[in-house]
Amino acid sequence: MEPEPELEPEPEPEPEPELDPEPEPEPEPEMEPELERMKTIEVYADTRFTTLCRSCKADIEFGQNVKTGRSMPFNAPIVALRTRHDDAHRLIEIVDLSTSHFGSCPDANKWRT
Repeated sequence: MEPEPELEPEPEPEPEPELDPEPEPEPEPEMEPELERMKTIEVYADTRFTTLCRSCKADIEFGQNVKTGRSMPFNAPIVALRTRHDDAHRLIEIVDLSTSHFGSCPDANKWRT
């Protein structure tokens, strides 16, 4: 009797890749070491406006604080260190807190509330 020829086993079908229902959010970009040590504040870019300080007559720029919702004066011009968008797609600027006009105006305490 003749031996039966050996049959090669059929390859197993590859499993279909699983589809993620939601893509993973992109990781926050890492801050530069200088920015990590710096005190910063977030302001909404669409709330900024320029005027003169009523006390010292310096050029200042106001921006709405994201955390408190209050307007805050900065020495003009506001320079954004970084930007990002919130969940409602509003542009937020991260600003160096040391540029607050409260730090340079001689009458700052008169205006804080």
